[in-house]
Amino acid sequence: MSEEVVGNALVDLREVGLGPGLLLAEQRCNASQRSPGSRFGGIGALLKRVVRRSLRFHLLRQAEFNTGTVRALREAEAQLRGLANPLEELTESVRVLREIERAREVGIGERIDVLERDARERRLSAVQEQAEASTGLQLAERRISQLEERIERLSDRLGGEIDRIDQNLEPTLSLDYLEFERRFRGDERVIASHMQRYVGLFGSAQRVLDFGCGRGEFLQVCRKGEVGAYGVDVNPDMVSVCLVKGLDVHQEDGLDHLGRLEDRSLDGIFSSQVIEHLPPHQLLRMLELASRKIRRGGLLVLETLNPDTFVALHNFHMDPTHRQAIPCDALRFFVEAAGLSVREVIRSSPVPDDAKLEIWKPNSETDPSTETLVDLYNRNTARLNDTLFSDRDYALVAQR
Repeated sequence: MSEEVVGNALVDLREVGLGPGLLLAEQRCNASQRSPGSRFGGIGALLKRVVRRSLRFHLLRQAEFNTGTVRALREAEAQLRGLANPLEELTESVRVLREIERAREVGIGERIDVLERDARERRLSAVQEQAEASTGLQLAERRISQLEERIERLSDRLGGEIDRIDQNLEPTLSLDYLEFERRFRGDERVIASHMQRYVGLFGSAQRVLDFGCGRGEFLQVCRKGEVGAYGVDVNPDMVSVCLVKGLDVHQEDGLDHLGRLEDRSLDGIFSSQVIEHLPPHQLLRMLELASRKIRRGGLLVLETLNPDTFVALHNFHMDPTHRQAIPCDALRFFVEAAGLSVREVIRSSPVPDDAKLEIWKPNSETDPSTETLVDLYNRNTARLNDTLFSDRDYALVAQR
């Protein structure tokens, strides 16, 4: 029930005004029951008594109705007056409730404003913290990247220093290595022909490094095949021979050179008969650098002698600068550990048949009963030839 409805009911109750009307009606009702005097004397009084007696039944009924009506109205008046105070109290209660409701609405609105302001501040704080965290992460990543680059530079420098220390600790050989190669390596034209099989692997690459280029046979074939290549070698006599041929060659330690190159700056690296000259830590360092400097899809081709055959081991010990013969399976492991994928193994430099053990060829005079022994002999001879006189060189082809 609204405050307005209760107020209107209370006003209507106060404006009824039953008191004076009921009093007048009650007086008239009482007067009608008395016998009034007559202005016509005894005759008039006699007539009135006659008329009243004749109408007495009806008048009594009317008087009873009038008295009951007045009594009911009195009771109604009393009840209505009794409702006035509760209505006033109800009106006051409604007013108080309305004020409480308005106060509550104001309080809720203020509370909502406070909550919204707090939520905005929290969101702003979260955004600021996220921005600070992102900035901090970026700074940390940049710092880590800088440290990694510094570590790589220091590692390259340290590797070069270790190599120089090793070289200084080793006694210097007064060996004319250019003349040594002319006698034991073979004729340059033969070696150049041998290099043909490798040049085609590099396709149309324009920046291939010949690591330890020697007399430059590979570079010469690259120039004819329109492959862009250059070389490095520590031997000044070898470099002089290459420069006379017009080749792009630098006298420099190969590991130092690789360490100074930008990552992914080479289309490929080729090295022939070099890795057997490197001590183990330098070999692993070379493979690590090669993996970093070769672009994705580029090739690393490493040719070395094949220690699985006896004749190659003979040649290995011929050169006093050789450090170690590297079996193919071991080199494959080292290359894959450096992050490269081995694509194929090319075997070359076969031993001439007239240098191998001969197979026994039965003739018409051979006793047929010895056929089984001859077959066994020939199978064992073939195994010995594979062990003693198989291909003297192999090249492992790996891809970045």
